[in-house]
Amino acid sequence: MELSMKYELNYVTQDEAATICGKAKDTIRRYRSDGRLPNSRSRPDGTPEVAVIDLVAMNLLNPLLAKADVIGIASSSGAESDLVAAGRCERRA
Repeated sequence: MELSMKYELNYVTQDEAATICGKAKDTIRRYRSDGRLPNSRSRPDGTPEVAVIDLVAMNLLNPLLAKADVIGIASSSGAESDLVAAGRCERRA
């Protein structure tokens, strides 16, 4: 009997990935274009998205030590606003 497992990947926008990983937006963009984030995709409106699992695989994000609700952020938009609202970071200028 063949077992098939279906995994649902959680995604954050490229800008949200930069925020939760503490990296520059250009760094995340470069990782996407270099193929280092293989599960990245674009929304129908063109907004680039990054799979949270790719961030973990590259050691950019440790979900066990993250100060933010990574899965919560992945299921919503506006990571910085979510983090600020949760009192977990200050708004960047």
